[in-house]
Amino acid sequence: MYFLNHHSRCYGMALKLQSDMSSLWHDLGVNYYVQTKVVEKVMAKVMAIKSLQALRKAVTLDPSNHLHWTALGVVAASKGRDLRC
Repeated sequence: MYFLNHHSRCYGMALKLQSDMSSLWHDLGVNYYVQTKVVEKVMAKVMAIKSLQALRKAVTLDPSNHLHWTALGVVAASKGRDLRC
């Protein structure tokens, strides 16, 4: 868990320098999604929302990137099923 949390902070710092880089937003979203699998249920809902927000930003910045769309779909589909949001 420590490494996931540390990585999300690093992505945040990188995004302060290059907020228009869709791959950073994508990686941050995936990182938050992975965290939903290892934290308590209440915190998992928060992480799922953050994941969706980051992946939506990635799609907004690069709508032709199929990887962003796929990750967004995976998180959106699992949000209701796994997290009962």
